[in-house]
Amino acid sequence: MTNTKSLMLAAVVCAIAAGNAAAQTYHAEIPFTFRAGTTTLAPGGYDISFKGMTSGRYITLRSTESKQAVMVQTTGMTGEQKGESVPKLRFECGSRCTLASMWVGGWQGAYKLHTPRLGPNETARVLTIELTPVKAD
Repeated sequence: MTNTKSLMLAAVVCAIAAGNAAAQTYHAEIPFTFRAGTTTLAPGGYDISFKGMTSGRYITLRSTESKQAVMVQTTGMTGEQKGESVPKLRFECGSRCTLASMWVGGWQGAYKLHTPRLGPNETARVLTIELTPVKAD
């Protein structure tokens, strides 16, 4: 019984930590044009927040220059759970770059986003941008 209680307590602590990391607002300097969902965004500074429940999480990107914002729903999670603490955006780039995932740190894995298929002769490269925590929501 003691082991069961300890495991349940550990699960609750992990869930609270995951919720706190996901409720954070981040900032990224993205030096290239990219797509988030169906919207093309210019290079520049972006404030990024992550909200929603388990089945309906979404990421909001807001340009710090133009104040243009786009909201993109996640499509699932990857299994890339790492002990690193630096949150990151991952872009898949063929003829154009598309936001592919957001990893908020810790052991949660990364939240995937829809990306278009590559053309028959395209080869994708992956670019990673580190996020800086801005404020807790």
